[in-house]
Formats: sequence, structure tokens, C-alpha cells
Amino acid sequence: MDLLEFTKAYSGFMELFDYCERTSDQLWAEPLNALSNIAFLICALFAFRLARRLQVRDWLMDLLIWLVVAMAVGSFLWHTTASLWAELTDVAPILLFLLSYCWMYSRREVGLSRSQSIVAVIGVLAFAVVAGIVPRVLYGSLGFTPALFTLGFLAFYHAYNRKRKRWALIGATLVLSLSLVLRALDFQLCESFPYGTHWLWHISN
Repeated sequence: MDLLEFTKAYSGFMELFDYCERTSDQLWAEPLNALSNIAFLICALFAFRLARRLQVRDWLMDLLIWLVVAMAVGSFLWHTTASLWAELTDVAPILLFLLSYCWMYSRREVGLSRSQSIVAVIGVLAFAVVAGIVPRVLYGSLGFTPALFTLGFLAFYHAYNRKRKRWALIGATLVLSLSLVLRALDFQLCESFPYGTHWLWHISN
């Protein structure tokens, strides 16, 4: 099977079975899953305005904000076209955001050296690769556990060391936990709620 045939076969499977809301191969078969990505754009706008007001904008902060924009675009393309290339545009910004955030936090908040931060980022990347090997467990939600564990670890560090707004990351960790539950429940609720809950995963993220 060549790459084109694999893409068609893979895309056909994902179009019909990946999300509760999608029941056909039409472009707008997932309206809520597609349009709920507006939440990421709103988040990016607020993050940009907040960073500017607090005067903490630099290239790394801007990178994180633009990666949120890229998440919105990539996820929109994935939930409209359901193609292999679109799935890559969906997953790549998420992984890059996780690694960039880990780098920035370990350097600026924890105070790790450059070499120590590189080790931390590689560790998170390895965790993400291992979790991604079995992406269909819990309907793909297992692949996002590296983000949850990373955020949870940083939240514990932040609160334990009594840093500014030390409960904020704990709150974020709880919200992300709820998000993963909503993502995993998508197919479970198809019969009672045909639109599923994946779009709520986008909004709560």
C-alpha cells in the first residue's frame, strides 16, 4: 500500500469513527467540533492582551500565543476534512506548545540550567511519544496524559514553593482533568446525545 492509499484508508476510518458527531464524510459533518475552536482564538487574544499589559512579551511568550492560534487552525482543519495531513496540523501545535511551555517554566520559574531544561523537555517528549503509540485507548485521550501529568507536576511545584498565584496551576490541572473526561466520554454518550462532548473538550481547554 503506497502513501496515498494509506492516507485514504486511514482518513476514511477516522472520518466515520473518530468522533461521535461525525456520521458522514461531509466537510461540515462536525459543526460543533469545528466551530468550538473559536475558543482557542479568544484565549490567544486574551493572552496577548494580558502579556502586553503585564509587559512580559518576548519571543517565547509570543511563540506560545501563536501556537494557541495554530491549535485552533489545525483542529478546525482536522474536524472539517478528517484527513491524515489535517490530523498532523492538529497534533503538532499541541506537542510544540507543551514542550515550549515546559522549557519556559523550567527556565524562568524553576530556575533550571539550560542543560537541565533540555533534559526535562526530552523527558516530556519521550512520555508523549510513548503515550502516542496507543492513541486509541480511551478514544485517543491517553495521548494527552503527558500534558496533564506535566501540568500537575508544575502545579505541585508552584504551590509547594508558595509562588505567586500558587493555586492557579492546580485549578488549571483540575480543568484539564475534566477536559480529558469530556473527551473520553464522547462516544459513550452518542446514543443519548448525538453531538457528543468533544466540542466541550475544546472549550474547557
